[in-house]
Amino acid sequence: MKYYSILLAILLAFISNDINAQGEYLSDADFKMSAFGGPLVEFSVLSDELAVSSGLSGAVLFNQAWFLGGYSISSASNISTFDENIPDNLVNVSFDHRGFWTGYFFQPKRLVHIAIGAKAGWGNVILNEGTSNEIRDNLFAVTPQLSANLNIARWFRLGFGAGYRLATGVENQYYTDEDFTSPVGTLTFKFGWFGQEVY
Repeated sequence: MKYYSILLAILLAFISNDINAQGEYLSDADFKMSAFGGPLVEFSVLSDELAVSSGLSGAVLFNQAWFLGGYSISSASNISTFDENIPDNLVNVSFDHRGFWTGYFFQPKRLVHIAIGAKAGWGNVILNEGTSNEIRDNLFAVTPQLSANLNIARWFRLGFGAGYRLATGVENQYYTDEDFTSPVGTLTFKFGWFGQEVY
């Protein structure tokens, strides 16, 4: 009888400890997620001319620091090269690319803070020889970047970036990879939610 009493006491102790113990759940972790997005403007150099591009970018933001998303951008400026063998002697060039975007905000609660990031995407180079002929070429671009960000509101952040675009896949009679490999400057408008308390 004494043996059974000891076993019962041990069993009740285990049951009581299990009832009082709190479970561990992912939802209880100190982890926050939000998102942001908006227009961007990029400045680069193509054939010794200023090339202005515009587009959109957006990302999911984890703990107000690390982000992962995508972008799409296309040239907006009118750039051309000379060719004496076509009627107007000018070949107009435009380009676009889209892909993945990731990065990290350092001390994002500060009014002005630094971020590092990179874009990697695929696209096209489009050459128009007058009005009669269009040439399309491939473009793959990787752009690492450092930016300064200004917290204007809990829902709006403005980024000023500087980076370097590495291009490959371009090979035609007018342009090569080197023509699209260039320093870049960006102005990024980020609309989202940046006011979460996660620290």
